[in-house]
Amino acid sequence: MHSMVNYILFMALVLLPNPSMVNARKLTTKNAIFSVDLIRRNSSKITLQGGGQGKLSLGSISQHHQITLSSKFYNVETVQSAVIPDGGEFDMKISIGTPPVEFTAIADTGSDLIWVQCSPCQNCLGQQSPLFDPTQSSTDNIIPCTSQVCNNDQLGLTAAGCNISLPNDNSCIYIVGYGDGTNTTGVLSTDTVTFASTSIPDVTFGCGYNQEGSLDTNGDGIVGLGGGPLSFVSQLGPNINYKFSYCLTPQSSGVNSKLNFGLDVTGAGVISTPLAQEETSPTYYRVTLDSISIGNTSVPVTNTTIVDSGTTFTYLPSDVYEEINSAVKASIGLTPINNSSLGYDPCYEIDSLDELNFPGMVFHFSGGDVVLNAENSFFPDNGLACFAMVATDSPPYIFGNIAQTNFHIGYDLQAQQVSFAPTDCTTF
Repeated sequence: MHSMVNYILFMALVLLPNPSMVNARKLTTKNAIFSVDLIRRNSSKITLQGGGQGKLSLGSISQHHQITLSSKFYNVETVQSAVIPDGGEFDMKISIGTPPVEFTAIADTGSDLIWVQCSPCQNCLGQQSPLFDPTQSSTDNIIPCTSQVCNNDQLGLTAAGCNISLPNDNSCIYIVGYGDGTNTTGVLSTDTVTFASTSIPDVTFGCGYNQEGSLDTNGDGIVGLGGGPLSFVSQLGPNINYKFSYCLTPQSSGVNSKLNFGLDVTGAGVISTPLAQEETSPTYYRVTLDSISIGNTSVPVTNTTIVDSGTTFTYLPSDVYEEINSAVKASIGLTPINNSSLGYDPCYEIDSLDELNFPGMVFHFSGGDVVLNAENSFFPDNGLACFAMVATDSPPYIFGNIAQTNFHIGYDLQAQQVSFAPTDCTTF
């Protein structure tokens, strides 16, 4: 097995251009503000398997998260890796190189590395765009394996360093694995990255020559927007004041969401909650959730929760979910549809979410309250409106993107906080 891996790496690396030193260039302007569209990935599916039930669609989950659903609520005999991540929920356009070559990449707040599949490729996943050829870019530079970047244990890579089977090769080899079994192996390089009309020189990214898993039919790679040092946000750093934000539109609107760099979150009702310190995994945006209330019911939580744009549903501890689920049913007062074969609970046969007469649900984060209406708490499913929260037996607990709809949500890596402002994202 190891000899086969070494052979694959050998074949990929002997065809690479000779490594050169990285030129240290900066953006010419600071406090840059620019925006790109986030395109919803309608084809992404997550399945729950077990107990002879077949497959259950449960939305999308960011690449790094491994979630086990509660066997108490989902009627499975054995739940092992029950939720299968499928690359997040939104795509974005990104161009790499000089001249720029455009790709469609997954925007993932649950990981850090930016990477695309490169030529010559030994084992690449199917994609619609041509593979990136670094030899055709005048600004591409391979990072040496002796560099500080390659030997930084805090980068969040599965592995990085020199290829021991090729002692004369000086390229920085990386390996990154994701929670769904997808992995990428390649060479760390720097090149110019372009979004719309904004070009950023010397961005560190992975040129992937050996991939396994799935990026779906529209995915050419991943843009990591996490909190680690290799993420696109961290690399831009002071040039965007260490800030980025997004405004997620309802799926029914047909309007693309917006991803912004360098923009403050402002407006009526904005609240900010501090990021929980997590030295072992700086990638995730963890906040403290003190409690959840609906009507006269208040349920203490006291867990850190990951705010993640790439995960569809909100995942709660089983005991919290049980109390919230009961309070939702009591507050609505309608008779739910028996939807146990699908796993969603409760579901209601209605023509409009207004018919739910939903009183709202409050997530009491440390530092402020976020009020969710019916649109943030339910989703349409074949003529039904179903509850968009799910029980899990163990962390991570996640505040998903249905709950985030029509909020302008900003991440400030310097102030170490996440901000929420109620917004009509279709007009953002």
